[in-house]
Amino acid sequence: MIAAPSAAGQIRTALQARGSSAAVVAIDGTGRFGDGPEAGHRPRPVPPAEDPSAPAVLLRTSGTTGPGKLVPLTHRGLLHQAEALADIWSLGPADTVLHVLPMTHAHGMLVAVLPVLWSGARLVLRPRFDTHDVVGRLPGITCFMAVPVHYAELARHPALDRRCAASVRLFICGSAPLPPAVRTAFETKTGHRILERYGLSETLLLTAERPGSDTAAPSVGPPLPGVELRLADPVTGVPGVDGSVGEVQVRGPNVLEAYWNQPERTAAAFTSDGWFRTGDVGRLTTDGRLVLSGRCKDIIIYAGMNIHPPDVEAPLAMLPGVAEVCVFGVPHPSYGEAVVAAVVPHPGNRPSPGALRQALAGSLPPRMVPKRILLVDGLPRNPMGKVAAAELRRRYAALFAGPRQSDRPSEAVPAGDVD
Repeated sequence: MIAAPSAAGQIRTALQARGSSAAVVAIDGTGRFGDGPEAGHRPRPVPPAEDPSAPAVLLRTSGTTGPGKLVPLTHRGLLHQAEALADIWSLGPADTVLHVLPMTHAHGMLVAVLPVLWSGARLVLRPRFDTHDVVGRLPGITCFMAVPVHYAELARHPALDRRCAASVRLFICGSAPLPPAVRTAFETKTGHRILERYGLSETLLLTAERPGSDTAAPSVGPPLPGVELRLADPVTGVPGVDGSVGEVQVRGPNVLEAYWNQPERTAAAFTSDGWFRTGDVGRLTTDGRLVLSGRCKDIIIYAGMNIHPPDVEAPLAMLPGVAEVCVFGVPHPSYGEAVVAAVVPHPGNRPSPGALRQALAGSLPPRMVPKRILLVDGLPRNPMGKVAAAELRRRYAALFAGPRQSDRPSEAVPAGDVD
């Protein structure tokens, strides 16, 4: 077990009282073993599991789109991740990885740790994310993994610059989409490109951008070695979508075999021919990289036409005064669903919802212009910083249940936005 020095002694005592011989390794926050009988020594190698398909870890999904599920991942799956990620990112004993992610989440507990252990790199564990702490520790660090909200906060830090980040060769981002404005701001200040990757609790990582890959078209990269990926029609489920957006379906050694004691959910999660349905939608570039478009459940069906929220969020996020945005669908009595945008304005620069919609009308088809733009103080998020669109749909489900329910689409942008 790995623990902070302040808790290591208590944990050792509790384990011994229960007859456990497990070693407790105290980490002092600098990447070194702290005080204790294991100080200065590497943990003994663990022999391979007799059954590679046996569960090695049991995760609980966040439940952002419904009740959480228990996900058993196998020894084979964890080994696949450790080896594949260490190879893709070229991690080795010369690397130092700064770790600021929650250890209660797959990103922090597994994705950021397994390739480090496999490659023999040095891991600097910090108790939490703190912008001042990270900026102060970047000199000498070679790899940093974080979520978009962390990169947004770092980009605003006055001490972050190219000299501060000179030793870092890998900035990696995941767990939520990286907003273009955050990417641009961070890369302008540091001169480093942020590499995105994509995965789920049920699969760990499925794709990852490679160092030195094309910077012209951001993506979450091609599939990891050993991972198969295909796209299927998000409505009919028929595989073989060619050149357009479809549901991402996968199979490989890293994919869970079944949810824990939930056969009905397991059956719904897999296709008849054994592919796992991620629930995410995206498209493949000509060179095999995945570009995500959102969740199947997030697709807005307006008058029979599919609208993907990122296609509206991208131009809206570029408008003056927009700090953050989430586009989602709510019930509409005439058209099934209507497009709604929640916008967090920049401090001191509060845009008019009507002006934002007028600006979008010049670049988007009328059906994609949000019928309402709501200015909000902040967006609801899960523990890893991902925007909870489902909560916004629930919160504003009755938005068109009142006297304005007869709104109709037109070439002109309708007036009367709600602030």
